[in-house]
Amino acid sequence: MKLSIVIPAYNEEDTLPEVLTSICNCFNLKIKETEIIVINDKSTDGTEKILKEFKSWPINFKYFTNKKNMGHAYSVLRGLKAANGEYVLYMDADNQIKVEDMYFNSDYDLISGYREHRQDKLFRKVISFILKLTIFVRHHIWIKDANCPFKLFKRERLEFLMALLKDNSVVPSISMEILARKYGMKTMEIPVDHLPY
Repeated sequence: MKLSIVIPAYNEEDTLPEVLTSICNCFNLKIKETEIIVINDKSTDGTEKILKEFKSWPINFKYFTNKKNMGHAYSVLRGLKAANGEYVLYMDADNQIKVEDMYFNSDYDLISGYREHRQDKLFRKVISFILKLTIFVRHHIWIKDANCPFKLFKRERLEFLMALLKDNSVVPSISMEILARKYGMKTMEIPVDHLPY
């Protein structure tokens, strides 16, 4: 099995080294063909320097830097489009969710994490709850944590979902989860630990 791990990053010099190191430690032993893709959204800190250092590591690692700051959604989609793996894991670079929490099951088209004990401020939790209710009212779909940045896709299903997305999709990961449910794909939600930022 070949796995691609896609990570959008903007000004993540404090957390990115630990995230990348933990991925290397976790997957180099478990999966021979693991591809790591980081999309640097024109960071203004030391993110680019860190990426250049990891480029020299003996791992399947590549990164792309946007010509200007394009936003999270654009960076996520750019990374997903560049992925070559049979399975594609999308996660953030803030180190709030550990890659070790990934659960693999080939029976599922999409496995989504939900933050079981969320370590965020109240207003973020309220926004997430409103989002959850909005999705339910508009689409009659209940997603425990739609905006959780930890999703594992089968590549063939991912390509199908991305083809359905509108070019101006603001939150592609949420849109694709909704579409996956609407098109009858087999999905699973798994609890993941959530650490303070």
